[in-house]
Amino acid sequence: MGRELLRTTKRRQKIIWDIRSDSLRIERSPEVTFRSSAVTSRGIQTNEIRGLLILLFASPSGDGTYEEEYSCWPPAICMILISLVEIVLFCYDAAQGHTQGDGTIAKLFIYNPHKRQEAWRFITYMLVHVGVVHLLVNLLVQLFLGVPLEMVHRWWRVVLVYLAGVAAGSLATSLTDPKVYLAGASGGVYALIAAHIATIIMNWSEMEFAIIQLLVFVLLAAVDIGTAVYDRYWRHLDQNIGYVAHLAGAIAGLLVGIGVLRNLEKRKWEKRLWWAAVLIYCSLMAAGILANIFWTDRFQKSL
Repeated sequence: MGRELLRTTKRRQKIIWDIRSDSLRIERSPEVTFRSSAVTSRGIQTNEIRGLLILLFASPSGDGTYEEEYSCWPPAICMILISLVEIVLFCYDAAQGHTQGDGTIAKLFIYNPHKRQEAWRFITYMLVHVGVVHLLVNLLVQLFLGVPLEMVHRWWRVVLVYLAGVAAGSLATSLTDPKVYLAGASGGVYALIAAHIATIIMNWSEMEFAIIQLLVFVLLAAVDIGTAVYDRYWRHLDQNIGYVAHLAGAIAGLLVGIGVLRNLEKRKWEKRLWWAAVLIYCSLMAAGILANIFWTDRFQKSL
């Protein structure tokens, strides 16, 4: 049974992506047959469409090379360590009776719009959480998403993506909601969600069931962001949630993920996408930093 399944999989993999020409190449096999048609534009288009559908849904999409890259060495402990730091700092404030972002540690690390000159706050707010539920949700999601990324891409790449989302979240919030305080690791968490989308895009032909994975992560992000936008702009709910930080973190995670996460098989279009992602991210970050430095009138009027 196992050998027959292996042979069937190999036959299905006759439909492959030609790396050299960046184009779809369809090879005939006993498992893949096409209706014969005259050599007309309509016939060619029919075969191309059928081949693409089979490529996406009838086969595992890729050859499984990506899944073979999962490794327990070096241990994927970076996201675990970050989570432990967040727990320890929360417990320190909680021991003094402060769990709502008003403890000694929280006051030092939270993003405070009145203290934007203390630049570390644009990053360290990720260590502050308002309530146990806020902490637990962020911990669960960042561990569930971050550890698998570390097992393939190594810790330093995942940390870059995570911190990029955190920084983008605070910069974007400082410009769109200049009166808002910011606490929590949600910017980094959304960056990890988008990083999974980035790695699926860049390793499509090497990843099994890539289309299913992509749909899951896109649907997850779309539902959450869509709900947030609806609650804020149509229901006019004031939930003290940094929606802009979530969105900015996701955008940063996608762009930086394309830029720094491993691409197992580089193609021409992926190289162009890499340059575009790097340039867009650097431009957005530079604009946010410069606006915080020189656009003083906006912040003075809002505070």
